[in-house]
Amino acid sequence: MAVAAVTGCAHVKTGSATVPPGPAAAVVHLKAVTFVPDAVTVRSGQAVSWVWDDPIIHNVTGDDFRSGNQASGSYTYTFTRPGTYGYRCTIHAGMTGTVTVR
Repeated sequence: MAVAAVTGCAHVKTGSATVPPGPAAAVVHLKAVTFVPDAVTVRSGQAVSWVWDDPIIHNVTGDDFRSGNQASGSYTYTFTRPGTYGYRCTIHAGMTGTVTVR
């Protein structure tokens, strides 16, 4: 198991799935070409998990984090700094979301 840290965020990843460092404070589902919900709010130090519900290849890409392209599994990121973080799927135009960290 490897630990990766990026400015403002961290995640733990094994193989093609990401294992949360603790329970996620928010879960976002990837359904068709939509993030559901497309906006979540967490506290600093809490994680957001994105879960693939359909076998469509997507990624979760923010300025400081990226899940990689995958068609199943999950990706979890722990946000450590307050702010608003926009993210998108770079494969599907218009597939966007926001994480607000308090």
